[in-house]
Amino acid sequence: MSPEEIEKAVGKIAWGGRFIEAKDSEGIKRVLIIKSLSIRQRNFVDFIYDDALNEARREGIFTKFELYAKYKTKGLWTAQDDERVETLEEQITKLKKLANVAKGRDRKRFDKQIEQLNNSYQEVAEKRANLFFQSAEMYANEMKSLGLVFCSTYDDQERRMWDSWNDFLNLADDMLIGNVLIKLRTIDTFDLTQIREISRSPSWRFRWNGAKGIGDLFGKPISEFDAEQQSLLYWSQVYDSVYESMDRPPEIIINDDDALDRWFEDQHRKDKAKEVEEKGAIGKMKLSSKIRSAGEIFVVTNPDINPNAPSREDVDGLNTEFIRKFKQEETKKIKNSGSLKETELRDRKNRIARKIIGSNDALISKNSFGQAKGGKNAGTIMPGGSIS
Repeated sequence: MSPEEIEKAVGKIAWGGRFIEAKDSEGIKRVLIIKSLSIRQRNFVDFIYDDALNEARREGIFTKFELYAKYKTKGLWTAQDDERVETLEEQITKLKKLANVAKGRDRKRFDKQIEQLNNSYQEVAEKRANLFFQSAEMYANEMKSLGLVFCSTYDDQERRMWDSWNDFLNLADDMLIGNVLIKLRTIDTFDLTQIREISRSPSWRFRWNGAKGIGDLFGKPISEFDAEQQSLLYWSQVYDSVYESMDRPPEIIINDDDALDRWFEDQHRKDKAKEVEEKGAIGKMKLSSKIRSAGEIFVVTNPDINPNAPSREDVDGLNTEFIRKFKQEETKKIKNSGSLKETELRDRKNRIARKIIGSNDALISKNSFGQAKGGKNAGTIMPGGSIS
């Protein structure tokens, strides 16, 4: 994002609203404002949903679960269909994230893939909508959508469009409501990548640091923050921890989301390793000083064998990224060979392997092998510190 785009984004997020244009039943274009909901309004929308759901159940309308059971028996909608919807949603989200940072041909390629996936998604989503159109939840969701329009829509002077819920239900323009609903579903929002970029930008950082001093960020209590404001607050705090860290990474790492995430993982592993060093324990399992000083430690993570056993994740978290890659290579070697002796896996000619597991090179004197002292080859460097 350019500095100008970030500045505009900060303004939109701080305000918590968006201008839209929607036609009414007379074909007149109305400039309106869609604002994020207050806590009271969120509770009202939830109340509308629950009330509508109970009303539908009283009228004998099937729930989505009841319809699902019927459709599953007939093969009209199965668990595989649900998985397909979920997979398509994940793929679209992932590609959109890649497209946001791509340029030129790559951007066009991602856009084309997104379009193809969207078409597939629309097809299966339409099938699902048609099957579950008459469910109690669908009716409740329709009423909830109306509640969202009622609570979030203001005129261009930021005055509420409708004074009461009853006025909205009885007097509102159906065409206008329909067009506002469409805008609500397609309104521009900022994704995680953009929020992170904004939260570390100079344009936002000076505002954020100033707000911390006076205790006022968006002119309202934290409990009233909308989703974008909450996300920006969270990531601003995250980047505070990065900038204030004793091991602060270089800017090239801070500005790369994936690289910074890896840095967080490394910091977490360092903290875990430090905890093991200081407390002499992995989770509930105590380690003796002799074990802690070893270059390589094997830990049983089966709670049936050891009730105090740490989790596999806790143990693996103590390894650096370099060591994890080394372990992956060893795993491949074992799989390809079928079986290996430890001496074959820890080949003494492999200095990298010995270094990774924490062993130092040992100076072996010739006379240790019953040979004469002195001479230019009086001592030999051997990888690994276990020979004496």
